[in-house]
This record gives sequence, C-alpha cells and structure tokens, in this order.
Amino acid sequence: MNWKHTPFSRVINVGSLTVLFIIASTFIYYAIGHGDWTLFDCFYMTIISITTVGYGEIMDFSGNIWGRVFLIIVVLWGYFLLVYFVSVLSELLVTGQINKFYKTKKGEKDDQNLPESLHNLRFRRNR
Repeated sequence: MNWKHTPFSRVINVGSLTVLFIIASTFIYYAIGHGDWTLFDCFYMTIISITTVGYGEIMDFSGNIWGRVFLIIVVLWGYFLLVYFVSVLSELLVTGQINKFYKTKKGEKDDQNLPESLHNLRFRRNR
C-alpha cells in the first residue's frame, strides 16, 4: 500500500516525528546528566514531560540550567505534537476521508474480481 496518498500519511508522519523526538530527548537527557542517569530514567523523564503528567522529577535540575531549558523545550514540543496529532485525527474524522478511503479501497478490490465487460459498465456508471 502506498502511504503517500492516503489519509493516514499525516498520522504516520506525526507518529514518526514523535518517536524520533522521544528517542532524541532520551539521549539528550542522558548527555545533560553526564551519564549519571540510566537511559530508562531519561526515557521516563521524557515521557512524563511530553505527556505533561509531571509525576515527579527523577532528575535534579536545581543547579543545571541546560537541564531546565531542555525540559521546557520537551514540554512545549510534546504539547505541540499532541495538539497536532489530535488535529490531524479530527480532520480525518470530520471530513470523512477515512470512510472515503475505505470505500475506494473496497471498490478497487471489487473491481478486480469483475469480468472486463462488467468493469466497463461500472466505470461508466461512476463517472
């Protein structure tokens, strides 16, 4: 299936961007901590920052200005990605593009099973 021209291409793009952002943020937290924190702790901090849960900071940024600056960036970008993802899904639902996509795909599959003479009739009817 060619995802470039489907309604889901933007969903896949924003999902990929989110995964890349989480991976990059995890490693940046690790670098900011100079290896004092485990990668899982850095990943956990990224997730609770992106989701704005703020369950509890496991990393002490009291004397680390770059840690605080990066935390602000993670929270803002995480919020931006969440809002963008919800807007993409909302647009697909409101405009009915998901239903159109599945109807088109179902029609294409049905057309493949029709004899040539019936396929031509159906093509003329849908024009």
